[in-house]
Amino acid sequence: MARRFSQEALARKAEIDCNYVDGYVIKLLNRMEMSLKNLASDRVSEDILMCSVILQNYCLKKLS
Repeated sequence: MARRFSQEALARKAEIDCNYVDGYVIKLLNRMEMSLKNLASDRVSEDILMCSVILQNYCLKKLS
């Protein structure tokens, strides 16, 4: 299930046009990609949870 999640997350990342997002979001997305590709790490779930919260807050801020 974790591998399927990482495949979906990477597919959604590939859909993002980096010309329209802030620089820190691009860095965050790259960090997320590195974490997802290294599923053997003990910190993957914590890293991805942190990234998802920051990305969600960013999206909510842009929509308001």
